[in-house]
Amino acid sequence: MKLWQKLRLVLGPEKHSKGLLQVQSVDMLLKPYQPQLRRMRQLTSLPDGHYKKLYIELIQRFAELVQLLPASEAHHHAHAGGLFQHSLETAEAALRIRQSYLLPQGGIPEQQSLKADLYTYAVFTSALIHDIGKPLADQLISIHHPDGRLENWAPLGGPMQAGTTYSITFRRERKYRIHERLPLLLVQWIVPIEGQVWLSSDHELLEQWTDALSGSGLDESNAIGEIIKKADQYSVANNLTGGHGVSIAQQPAVPLHQRLAVELRRMTDEVWTLNRPGGVAFKSQSADTLWLVSKRSLDELRANMIGQGQTGIPPNPRIMDELMQYDYLNASADGKASRKITITIGDWEQSLTCIGVRLTKLWGAGQGPASDENVSITLDDGSNPDQPSVTATEPNNKLVEQDTGSIAKVSDTTIENELAQPDTSQEHEEDVPNGPVVAELNSAEMVTDSDPAPVENIAKAFLNWLSNGIRSGTLDINNAKAMVHTVPEGLLIVSPRIFRVFAQTIGADYKKVQSKFQRLKINKKTKEGQNIWTYDIQGDRKSSSVKGMIIMEPEKDLGLASLPGPNTHLVIAKKKFLDK
Repeated sequence: MKLWQKLRLVLGPEKHSKGLLQVQSVDMLLKPYQPQLRRMRQLTSLPDGHYKKLYIELIQRFAELVQLLPASEAHHHAHAGGLFQHSLETAEAALRIRQSYLLPQGGIPEQQSLKADLYTYAVFTSALIHDIGKPLADQLISIHHPDGRLENWAPLGGPMQAGTTYSITFRRERKYRIHERLPLLLVQWIVPIEGQVWLSSDHELLEQWTDALSGSGLDESNAIGEIIKKADQYSVANNLTGGHGVSIAQQPAVPLHQRLAVELRRMTDEVWTLNRPGGVAFKSQSADTLWLVSKRSLDELRANMIGQGQTGIPPNPRIMDELMQYDYLNASADGKASRKITITIGDWEQSLTCIGVRLTKLWGAGQGPASDENVSITLDDGSNPDQPSVTATEPNNKLVEQDTGSIAKVSDTTIENELAQPDTSQEHEEDVPNGPVVAELNSAEMVTDSDPAPVENIAKAFLNWLSNGIRSGTLDINNAKAMVHTVPEGLLIVSPRIFRVFAQTIGADYKKVQSKFQRLKINKKTKEGQNIWTYDIQGDRKSSSVKGMIIMEPEKDLGLASLPGPNTHLVIAKKKFLDK
């Protein structure tokens, strides 16, 4: 039976109590984890009697205390029983990692052999209880009495009584990582007295053990703390990437954009102080956008995810691409994720380059961080900071002149950030039926162009927007920042970027715009029948490319009198084959 199926044994009380949980017996709590407990037994060498007294009793006491508490509110192991599951995973991983260490470090072989079991026990106990401070620092557990009274549970007073009904809320005022300094306060309820006596028999080990459990020894200078950190990272990453104790073949990995969203929520709740002069995160009252100082926030986001042991975390530009791709960011009308804003808090004022995170996308409607500070946030171009910028640049009517800033002359970073956007158009291509264009939209989809009359079709609205942008010069053509390029085959529109930008201006789903555009059948398909074309950018870096759709007859379909000549820096990409 899969672990997730076994978890039903302990998750059942939560599902049937509308948030209320029932204190479970130790046997019931341990039942889903018997295979894991057997594996841990094999990683130790104590006789059965000693193992039962020191290890089994330790695990039982821990389970009795933590019950079905979650490990976090919206991060790793954020479910009933998550704290116990995470702690056991960390303890098992710590036992395995410990096997590659000779402890005490620098000791003579005889001493290392003599104290091997003692150090193993120190590693196991500290790994198991490393997060036991969370019920003290992060959570508020309310006991529900039969007569309707509510009483707060005090973990320092010992386990809840059998049969108790309780609920869990997270403290809004909790401080980040303070729980790491608290496990020693609860050692008396978890570690058997025989184990405490054994650990205190070696003062050098006792110093490392207490340092690790007080949060001051989680680095390479403390072997026990170093092992805990590695084991904790393994369990967190395994949970966040979809492992959940089963193989990847049994459970798909969590997509990158979902992992980014989870970490952004956690850091906003626990790490970044909102609206602090010189800080990272800013939000005005009743606004739907959380503004994050772009480089600092992404650096910290990426470092934390890598520090948790998560793999596949790309550089900052690709993180912004991923967030843009799934509509987490409030981008400008020309598709830029980073925007210049001015923040005023009392006498403090600063102009910063920020990314705007859409709160309703990240948290859901009516949720997210609250702000009581009197903060003023304005875009440097004077537009509404909570709407995509639609400020036009100076009109450029010299369309027949070739690009003023050729792709080959700009930096590789600019090329990759502005042109080589990740593309998912082909993923949705087969879902689009080849039927007639839908002529009617519901009232929520009605949009208007420069004329007062409503445009009834979202695809035609896109073409009007595209045509007007080219005529007025507000849409660049044939340069590194452009979403539009002329090519011998027609007019290349960078996809899905250009659809995202248009969709943001009208509050629509860009995938719907893209699908309706394809139904017009004015775009040229590849020999393989695909909508997306790939062009190599000819310059210093041959690997750069841009993807998009081609409008075959742009003058006719867009009502344009003329267009610039083809961009000489773009050539159709050739397929590459592996040598046999």
